[in-house]
Amino acid sequence: MLLDINLLLTSLREDLGYLLPEDSCHGFAIRWLEACLVGEENLFENRIKEIHSYGDSLIARIQEAQDKEENQLTEEDKTLLDIQAFFDHMELQQSPNSYTSFFGRPFSQSDIESISDIATSDAMRSRGGLCKIYSHPGMYTKEEVTQYFDKLSDVLDNATSNSANECWGILIGEFYHTIAVTYTPGIGWRFMDNEQYPPLVFSKEETHLLAKEIVEVLTAKPSIPHIGFNCSIFTVADNALLPAVTTALNQFSEKLALTEEMLTRESDGYDLACIATQNEHTWILAEYLKYGLRIDNDYGNYPLIYLAVLHGDLEIIDFLCHNGAEINVLSANYTPIYLAAKNGDVASISLLAKNGADVNKGDCITLVTPVHIAAKNGHVPVITAFAKLGADLNLGDDKGATPLHAGAEENCVEAIVTLIGLKVAPNIADDNGATPLHMAAKRNSVEAIAVLIKLGANPNLRNDKGATPLHMAAKRNNTEAIEALLNREADPTLVDDNGATPLHIAVQMDNSEAIATFAKFGADLHCQLDNGVTPIFLAAQYGCISAFEQLIIAGVNVHSTCEITVENLQELACHCSEKIATVEYAERISNNMSQFIKQHHHAGKQTISITPYDMACIVEEKDLLCLLDNNHHKRKLDKLELGFFSYNEVKKSKSTLQSTNYINMIPNQR
Repeated sequence: MLLDINLLLTSLREDLGYLLPEDSCHGFAIRWLEACLVGEENLFENRIKEIHSYGDSLIARIQEAQDKEENQLTEEDKTLLDIQAFFDHMELQQSPNSYTSFFGRPFSQSDIESISDIATSDAMRSRGGLCKIYSHPGMYTKEEVTQYFDKLSDVLDNATSNSANECWGILIGEFYHTIAVTYTPGIGWRFMDNEQYPPLVFSKEETHLLAKEIVEVLTAKPSIPHIGFNCSIFTVADNALLPAVTTALNQFSEKLALTEEMLTRESDGYDLACIATQNEHTWILAEYLKYGLRIDNDYGNYPLIYLAVLHGDLEIIDFLCHNGAEINVLSANYTPIYLAAKNGDVASISLLAKNGADVNKGDCITLVTPVHIAAKNGHVPVITAFAKLGADLNLGDDKGATPLHAGAEENCVEAIVTLIGLKVAPNIADDNGATPLHMAAKRNSVEAIAVLIKLGANPNLRNDKGATPLHMAAKRNNTEAIEALLNREADPTLVDDNGATPLHIAVQMDNSEAIATFAKFGADLHCQLDNGVTPIFLAAQYGCISAFEQLIIAGVNVHSTCEITVENLQELACHCSEKIATVEYAERISNNMSQFIKQHHHAGKQTISITPYDMACIVEEKDLLCLLDNNHHKRKLDKLELGFFSYNEVKKSKSTLQSTNYINMIPNQR
């Protein structure tokens, strides 16, 4: 029975937070080959069945197992943790460029053996590790695919004397997809594609059926006459037959003809030059030039120089640079040196710069520089390398954000220290006046906040809207950032251009944890906006129940009054809760406020006294009124003193609202 494993893997990889969850064929194929080579194919297949049986509940079950102490783990828990490790190992093979910091050096999908040394099974380690003994690219007709694998099986049979003691792993990589095959001499093939799992079995006499399966999987359209792929063969390092088979495969490779006609073949937009560049075969590119053929084609907007940089192949990069490749090409909206910086590849950066690459040219859309993306990804050696190459470390993107902003936003402490050590100003601002500290506060990057302030960043600088880093943290309920800032002399009394303190912002966003943190550090819980509104009044105005409750817990008197002018009260009525912000509701609240003003405005007095409870009644905040009426804060209002509607009418009017003509109720505070 075929298992829909590919869609499930994609869904689970997305839930696990991997960067490209839809891509898993390469990593899955390698994990399967490793299992087959050490006799653990049954274990692999049982694991896939377990993954399939858990389905969408798998992630939650893994999390439960991870939360347990080691001595509490059941056998099922251990199985779940093994599944997590399986996914992680698969991810490292699938997307190695994303884990340069983990590896300590850049790896690409070509570095299968090196990655396997880091992330593989105990059984594979006991056999000395994974060993690649053959790699050859080709662009074949359908008939030639059968011929190729027929000859390959003969080579393996002869070199091993038909010994079935070891199987041989074969990775078949096309431009868009990777599949795997094993061959057991004298017996036959097993074919694995993650899009039609489980594996298929073919005898040696059925090689033509294997070839047909390969062609169907790797050919986008039946009408395409050619199929291109790279064939790599793997075994374990302690395989006694390794030397003999390696010699036989080298001889086989030398006999494979490569004609000009084969070099001109294409398959679904790619050619042999593309396959060769992905798999470190510089000699193929040399053959193109020998016949006067072009090597400057684009493959889905990626020229060969991009593919070479993606795989970190210095030999091919150098070959292309010396044979007319455009070093500062922007086919994919960014330059090759930007790609190298993103991957943390100092060697490729140095080689590209040596051949004339612009060290400040990166993404042509966002204007993000190579240094910027390096700082964002925490690639400190890359930052240092660019500094030595004369890159502008202060150059901003299309919004003026600099590499230091990127490092702060991503909490990359080492990048921050390195950039400031290279004389980047810690208070450098973007086009909106935001400093790196603003970005760190926005993202709750606590370590970045600490190191920025330690190295000279001012925690009280305002952006173009007057907001300090504390305002940014309060808006997003980033309590750790708030604590880090308050512990380092950030001033909670500073107001933004609307006259709001960070506490006002926290209240309006209904961020109770932020409010509790401000209270813990002694912030003024009665601070007023320019219009006289206090935090608890603001909570009532907007129906922020969590904020209201937290302010009461912090000791704010719910009966406290605000003295507000008639003009400002009328303005407040226009900016109340968004929960039921319909035209009908807005008109009714405006009328409520007008009646309140009429009943409570005294001649000769410029302001009117109003409580949070009054405001909750006016804006008909049912939940807030219930909160107050069901505890000791209830006012003596069995017959509401406002006189223009009763509490029951509040409930009735709110429950019968039908209008769907929503309007913007967000205020411009003043």
